[in-house]
Amino acid sequence: WRPCAGVLGYDFISRFVVEINFDRETIVLHDPKTFRYEGGGVAVPLQFAGNIPVVECTIDDRYQGLFRLDVGSGSTVDLHTPFVKAHGLRGQVATRVEVTGGGFGGTFTSEVTRMKRMSVGPYAWDDPIVVLSNATEGGLASEDYAGNIGNHLMERFRLTFDYERKQVWLEPSARVASRDRFSMIGVQLTRIGDVVTAMQVLPGSAGAAAGIRAGDLVVAIDGRAIGRLTLDALNAMFEDGRPGERHRVTVVRDGRKKTVKVVLKELV
Repeated sequence: WRPCAGVLGYDFISRFVVEINFDRETIVLHDPKTFRYEGGGVAVPLQFAGNIPVVECTIDDRYQGLFRLDVGSGSTVDLHTPFVKAHGLRGQVATRVEVTGGGFGGTFTSEVTRMKRMSVGPYAWDDPIVVLSNATEGGLASEDYAGNIGNHLMERFRLTFDYERKQVWLEPSARVASRDRFSMIGVQLTRIGDVVTAMQVLPGSAGAAAGIRAGDLVVAIDGRAIGRLTLDALNAMFEDGRPGERHRVTVVRDGRKKTVKVVLKELV
């Protein structure tokens, strides 16, 4: 949804103390030689999986493990397949929604659910959204780590990564106590150039109930051309909205245009 010139990796990041402020949407680079932390946060020890920072976390006050911090992930927590199986987590949750995800390693199928509680360092919150991986190869099939932590968890804090001292400072942000969000329309939109397609429509979702199908071209929402809507605007409607809110979605299928009424609802 946004143009991207490339990816900055470890060789760049490790040269600095990196402060990520999600509330202000800024990154500040500090000189490690002169840096002194002056915020109100707590330092959490870092380990490294190769060049990827790792922290210890606990789910439901009983499932403890090491989690890789993945700033490139839009998830809250992706649990690796071996960790899911070892603890029988699929049998511990009542509701699971199958979704298709993707990354540098390609696409994969997982299940989204909510668990009771998650904690990192001295901070904890309820009802975290957790993705249970089904991957049999790649990073999400790793036996060495419990899972990956994405931006939907990290945005709860102002993060200060100090690679040289092997620690990350966690300072609570405005979203530290907020409830994890998940799409209330249940339609995964993919944009290639100016074309937006309903890549996946989750069974039982608001989008499915309205008649949206995978492969539909989405051309407008509430009368506004889809090209004029930013990713932030779509998230405000479909993730930050409330159950029962109504939207009009205009799609094109087999060359025919039609508008359907969507009533938002929670899936997990």
